[in-house]
Amino acid sequence: MKAPLLFCLAFIVAFSSCTSEEKKNVIPVDTFASEKILIDLSYPEYQDTVVVSIMSGVGLCDINLDPSKPDSLKNPLCGHDRFRVFMNHRSGNWNEGFLVEAKANVYSPDFRVLNIAKIDGVFKVTNDFAGELLELRTTPSGKYDMIIRYKDGVVGTVAIYHEWRKNHYEPTTVVELNDHFVKEDKMDSLNKVYIDNFSWGF
Repeated sequence: MKAPLLFCLAFIVAFSSCTSEEKKNVIPVDTFASEKILIDLSYPEYQDTVVVSIMSGVGLCDINLDPSKPDSLKNPLCGHDRFRVFMNHRSGNWNEGFLVEAKANVYSPDFRVLNIAKIDGVFKVTNDFAGELLELRTTPSGKYDMIIRYKDGVVGTVAIYHEWRKNHYEPTTVVELNDHFVKEDKMDSLNKVYIDNFSWGF
């Protein structure tokens, strides 16, 4: 009776060690699913008073009219009828920076999308794009990527994917032409035209 019992115990130990070895060799799969955040046409009130303070502090707008200022130094007022703001990260803290979209004709004939980031404790505008914000995308880092639509004199409109890099955005991929999705086999040639020669801001 002892021999079969010992055989069973040896089999169980061997099976257990194989199973644990297999588990060690399993490669973890990235299961992160990016969420799309579509941008509507509303201009809601700011959710936090710190937003206006930060926007004014970086020189995007003025909180109040100052008659003593010459016109050349005046900024538009910081009202939500001219600007709207968006989180560029999932923490929910406006003090970590955010995106600002200015209506057309506030700064220029086009919409403007600006990124405000905190660098070494100081808020700075790290991007200024002459386009319209279409969509945000969540990423594993917690920062959001974004898609901006730009006017182009040749084709009409070009929508470009922008990736978050450290404290700013960089345009990386053309994803739509005239609101139609670009096929993957066409992306490389379009990227050479519009990304390599990006002309809508920094």
